[in-house]
Amino acid sequence: MDNQAVSKRYRAELSSVKDLLFYFLITWTLVLLGLSWFDFFNPKFEISEAVVTSYLILLGVYIVHKE
Repeated sequence: MDNQAVSKRYRAELSSVKDLLFYFLITWTLVLLGLSWFDFFNPKFEISEAVVTSYLILLGVYIVHKE
C-alpha cells in the first residue's frame, strides 16, 4: 500500500473511533448526571469514585484525541 492510502484509512478509522467515543460519553454523562441527582436526594446511595474517575479519564482521552 502506498502512504496516501494508509493515511486515508487511518484518518477514517480515527474519525469513527472519535464518533463512537462521543456517543458513548454522551450516554455516560446522562447516566452519571442521573446517578448524581439520585445521590443528592437519597443520602444512603453513593456513587463509586471509580465511575467518576473513569469518566474523567475517558473525557480527557476524547479531548486530546479531538485536538
